[in-house]
Formats: sequence, C-alpha cells, structure tokens
Amino acid sequence: MARDPRHAPRLLIVTDTTEFYPPFTGGGTERQLSELSYELARDGIEVSAVARVGDPSLVPTDAAAASFPITHLGPSGGAKGAGWSALIPNVLFVMRVFLFLARYRARYDVLLVSGFRQLALPSAIVARLTGKRCIVRIESAWDLQARVSAESEARMGRRGHQFVG
Repeated sequence: MARDPRHAPRLLIVTDTTEFYPPFTGGGTERQLSELSYELARDGIEVSAVARVGDPSLVPTDAAAASFPITHLGPSGGAKGAGWSALIPNVLFVMRVFLFLARYRARYDVLLVSGFRQLALPSAIVARLTGKRCIVRIESAWDLQARVSAESEARMGRRGHQFVG
C-alpha cells in the first residue's frame, strides 16, 4: 500500500469499551488508549476512534474535550453478565462497526483494535479487503482465556455452556 509521504498517517482506534469518553480518568483501557493517542498525535499521527455507546447518564459534560474525534456506535450497554440477552446487541454492534470501517475506509490508514474478543475479526476482515494495516492490541490475558464471563454462563445455563465450551 503506497502512501503519500506528505500526509501524516491516520490511525483509527477501534474499541468496544462503553466508557471511552474524555477526560479519560477511568479504567485502564480508556486511560491507556488516551495516553497512546496523545503520544501518537505528538509524533504527527492523526488519531480518531470508534467506540461503543455507553450509558448516556455517565457521559461527562465536557465530552467535547477529547483531543481526537470519537464516533460512538450503538446499541449501548455492557454485556458482562447479561447472558443470552447480550447476543443480539453484540451482533448488531459488531455489524455496525464492520460497516463503519468499510464505509469510512478513506479516513484511516491503520486500524488499532483494542481487545481481541468482538472486534478483532471484523476489523481484520475489513483491513484485508481494503488493503489497510490492522494491529490488534490484546488488553489482558482474559482476552485469550475466558470465553464468556461466569455471570453470563450462569444465566445461560447448561445450553449456553454447550455453545461456549
């Protein structure tokens, strides 16, 4: 993929966290992505992000203070412990991210996918189809070990265990 050296590389952060709102004072993932984006921007890389919509009541009033543009896609809400009720919202979210990445492929050169579970495969497929680079950032060992949270498995019962194990 040839790039015009006169233009800064454009990085799109892809994350399914529901708390990716500035000023990024929360958990580790949001803080790490914020710090990383700040440092990359200092080095001349244009950064933007796509994230999952969180609880609207928790969105800070100074959400416009981000040093880079963030697009939030729904459906909203976290899925941990939700069992089968999380299936349709998660599938819809993954589909929306896939379509977003394909539709706006001219806005980025590299995808940085934060987390392995939901968004790595659709992001890698879009990157492959469009000739973009894709980096998957594994957030924790749980990304590789745990299939479904214990709370969700308990709600799904024996049938759920057949699908995840």
